[in-house]
Amino acid sequence: MTLALGPFVLRETARDRTKRLPDLVGAALMIAATSAITFAVVQRKTDPGWGWLGTRTLACVAVGVVIGALFVLRCQRTARPLVHLDLLRSPRVTIGAFGMFVQNLGFFAVYWALVQHTVNEWGWTAARAGIASIPVSLVSGMVAFGTSRVADRVGPRPVVLASSVGQILSFVFMWFAISETESFAAVVVGATLLGATSGLAVPTLASLTLRGLPPDQHAFGSAFNSMAQRIGSTFGTSLAITLIASEAGIGSLHHTLVAGVVAVGLMIPLGLRSGRADR
Repeated sequence: MTLALGPFVLRETARDRTKRLPDLVGAALMIAATSAITFAVVQRKTDPGWGWLGTRTLACVAVGVVIGALFVLRCQRTARPLVHLDLLRSPRVTIGAFGMFVQNLGFFAVYWALVQHTVNEWGWTAARAGIASIPVSLVSGMVAFGTSRVADRVGPRPVVLASSVGQILSFVFMWFAISETESFAAVVVGATLLGATSGLAVPTLASLTLRGLPPDQHAFGSAFNSMAQRIGSTFGTSLAITLIASEAGIGSLHHTLVAGVVAVGLMIPLGLRSGRADR
């Protein structure tokens, strides 16, 4: 559909005549920094040296931070940086991108843990687990379709706050409704709640980022949003894998739900700030 309709509905930006690729060294540094921190998170925390404050874990995190600092320096000094750091001075851009990061971290951690719980603890097949969790993607897409128009009318603050509080309530529902005893209905309801509330956040945060940029930088804004999404989803999935591998039973799901509450809860102060940033 994109290939068929794109040439007719998409317009080229008059001032965008870029032909050179962005900084490949910067891209390599970003990948290396993300990989080092992900490696630290994803290791089984019961193994020697790989506890949350274990020497190997801290060493990997330190390596990731150092490489991340080199990435920032590279962006400051190269002619074609992967990330234009001066554009991050806009509160809309920083709130939108960081909100996208924590939203996807919490969302993917809980989503992954929910599906894995049904397979590992309840013995469901991948097909049954997939069918039960379909509402996450289906409802999220349906809600997201109309969210941008709502955010345009009422502003991003109430939408982001509603998404954050709604996702926290959906996690609370999963905590009490999903147990050692399998329940197809509980998973479907939990997936529906998660899809509906998360569908409010993504288009609103993406729109907020683009509003903070001039039209000729919208491509950068979209790419920056995508990068924040991918890094957040990577960290969230890695966190869920680690928590599931470190503890059997309902405890691993509960720990992941707590992590999801913390991550998504960070959108509350971001949502409060987004109202001022959008003025």
